[in-house]
Amino acid sequence: MAFTKTERQLNTNLELTGREIIFIIAVFLKMVVDILGLTVIPYMMGSDFSALVFKVLTYTSYALVVVSFLLTPKISTMELVRIMILAAITAVGSYFAGNAIMLTLIYLYGAKDIDVEKVFRILGYIYIVMFLLIVLLSLAGVIENWDYPESAERVTRWSLGYTYPTHTSSVLFMAVLVFCYIQKEHLTLIHVAVLELINIWFFFKTNSRAGLMLCAAIPIIFYLLKFRKKEFRKTILGWLQQWSFPVCAILIYVVTMVYTGTGILAKIDQWLSWRFYYSNYSMLKYGVHLFGQKIEWIGYGGLGHTRTALTDVYNFVDTSYLKLLLENGLLVWLFIIAMWTVVSIIAFRNNKRYLTWALSFLAVYSLVEQWLMNLGTNPFLLFLGVYFFRTIIQISERKKQDKENLQVLRQ
Repeated sequence: MAFTKTERQLNTNLELTGREIIFIIAVFLKMVVDILGLTVIPYMMGSDFSALVFKVLTYTSYALVVVSFLLTPKISTMELVRIMILAAITAVGSYFAGNAIMLTLIYLYGAKDIDVEKVFRILGYIYIVMFLLIVLLSLAGVIENWDYPESAERVTRWSLGYTYPTHTSSVLFMAVLVFCYIQKEHLTLIHVAVLELINIWFFFKTNSRAGLMLCAAIPIIFYLLKFRKKEFRKTILGWLQQWSFPVCAILIYVVTMVYTGTGILAKIDQWLSWRFYYSNYSMLKYGVHLFGQKIEWIGYGGLGHTRTALTDVYNFVDTSYLKLLLENGLLVWLFIIAMWTVVSIIAFRNNKRYLTWALSFLAVYSLVEQWLMNLGTNPFLLFLGVYFFRTIIQISERKKQDKENLQVLRQ
């Protein structure tokens, strides 16, 4: 794939096409639904009313994505075939898994013709503002700030407007990653210092360890990148960055399946709030299916506020890789890992250093959290649409052109 701009050329031209404006509105509505769904606001509004509002916003978002398709200058027969195949995959995945995660593919395909850097910048700042607004409203007492006392550690974890403290740290992680990516080489020491102070404050409020440790590393790495001119090609780090998603996916699967609750893994697991244990439990209980399955996840979110006890045995799986595998099945899981891998390789081989590192952080973070394929909480999904689907289409068109040229030569 050819790139006409280097990463050092920060795009400040925010002129948008009509199609891009509609697409931004569609993703914004999706973002509102997904982020507010993690907060206490739906419980304050009333479950029935909030469900109705979210449904209206969600279907409006879907409709706008379809409109953005229709605004494509020329839709070829092959384009219609691709859309139909994508719709079929989405329908099958949604039917077996009982969730709408596969509908994310519709947005990704819709993103293939947009100026992703420009759109990402706009949506990224909106994401950051929404996160800060929710936290500030909770501190001001406008929305509730739920507490989760942990007697074992003698601390109280605060959710800061979200339904659970790890949700807060997850959105913070993504907000920091988005901000550092948008700034790229313009990230300053002042930015780094402010972000580290914010991270420390959130740590004492939420006591979320793994995610906030990665969050602390992001500004430092991104700041140091502008001083390193040498590429990471032909190094172990370079190889790991290109294959970070399958490496992390295989790693967490192996660790989960060999986990016995003893030894060094048990000590690491205790520090990770028993993620290995519960992943092992759910993997053995539900197993891996080819097309996925419907699972009722039981977690601690809202405990002590919306309910006094768990409705069943705790079974929640935090890691994105295993949760996607259990819910959506092996075929969809392989497709998802392949998409992220292709994008990582494209970014690395085109020397898009900041995107490469952002994807690497995302791959590692997905070992402990579940938001890899949630567009509303992971704006980096837009790059899948641009780099994966656009690359596939370019390869298809190139083969078609080569075939036509060969036929001309034979005449």
